Amino acid sequence: MKKKVLLRGPFTISSGYGVHARQIAKWFYDNQDKFEIKFELTPWGDCYSIVDTEYDSGLIGWIYQSMVDEQYVKFNAFDLSVQVQLPNEWNPNIAKINIGVTAGVEATVANPDWIDSINSMSLVVVPSEFVQSTFETTSKEQGKQISTKIVVVPEAYDEAFDSEYKPLEIGIDSKFNFLLFGQLTGNSPFNDRKNIPFAIKWFVEEFKGNPDVGLVIKTSTARAQHMDRRNIAATFQQLLIEIGYDSEKDPRISIVHGNLSPSEIVGLYGNPTIKALYAPTRGEGWNIPAINAASFGLPVLATNWSAHTEYLNLGKWIKFDYELKEIHESRVDKNIFMKNAKWAEPKEADVKYKLKKFYNDSKIPTEWANELKVKIKEKFSIDSVKKHYDKLFLSF
Repeated sequence: MKKKVLLRGPFTISSGYGVHARQIAKWFYDNQDKFEIKFELTPWGDCYSIVDTEYDSGLIGWIYQSMVDEQYVKFNAFDLSVQVQLPNEWNPNIAKINIGVTAGVEATVANPDWIDSINSMSLVVVPSEFVQSTFETTSKEQGKQISTKIVVVPEAYDEAFDSEYKPLEIGIDSKFNFLLFGQLTGNSPFNDRKNIPFAIKWFVEEFKGNPDVGLVIKTSTARAQHMDRRNIAATFQQLLIEIGYDSEKDPRISIVHGNLSPSEIVGLYGNPTIKALYAPTRGEGWNIPAINAASFGLPVLATNWSAHTEYLNLGKWIKFDYELKEIHESRVDKNIFMKNAKWAEPKEADVKYKLKKFYNDSKIPTEWANELKVKIKEKFSIDSVKKHYDKLFLSF
């Protein structure tokens, strides 16, 4: 008899949590002979839902066909639930065995109430040792022992990066470009976790007067809508005015906005003028753009702190120096980000120095990236990650 499984989370949402959830869904899709699978779909912030049923080789269509509502869940017994959410959103009473999957928080400590949420579950899965250590640090500081086992199962790079692609046109005439990839996550330069406003400021200041270099920014604030693009453009335009940007003499800036298909994302990374991923982030629970870049052989310039260091350190890459500092008070929400939590503040001078050094000679870092690519493809392909789930889910 097949085991009844409920997969709960943002499986159709275009976000990091959505990507993580779909990787788990792919494992269950391959094992339908063993499980009767239902999905309870949950929102994720203001991110938009993917409605194309053919997306991801028809995975989205299968998820919608298997979708149930809260009432169905309430009156049906499940053998196993896998819940891809924040810890406080898990329901430990849905099934006989309840597994919580989370990327936690991108800071030194988490909400102390999350330790209770962890202990209410049968098992907890996190994508990185960094996230695990955040929970362990919180546990020690609060004097709350963690009684539920936490297992690290990494995320895979996007399998589209193994396919042929067509370079994406990016509307910029500079021939040496850096890619800045990430959603704006704050309402000021001081609380944006991806650190995008300062990333732009430092880039323009370092390459001021050089129109031969460019910055391609793939971003949004939430939904991939026309109004959001206008708001993003206005935000960046104001920032550029404040730093004295000259569109004729200074480095080229291009914004890529909206929902890109997997093949278009690969085409963006594969545009021959894109020479590196630029990521002076303040903290990551996994960092999908960095794992994708590494799998593609694209050099990564990033802050030397949090989850992405775990796979980038399999080889050589360009590390930005940083200081651990308390998160900005405007970021404290007492749910995800707590007062006194710290994250990385990249050192401006080091970021600028290493950007210029890479621009002047990118040959050796590109060789490093091609060497790292081999290790990333071996360890973090979707097939490799599925083997972790074989051990995990088939044991129940």
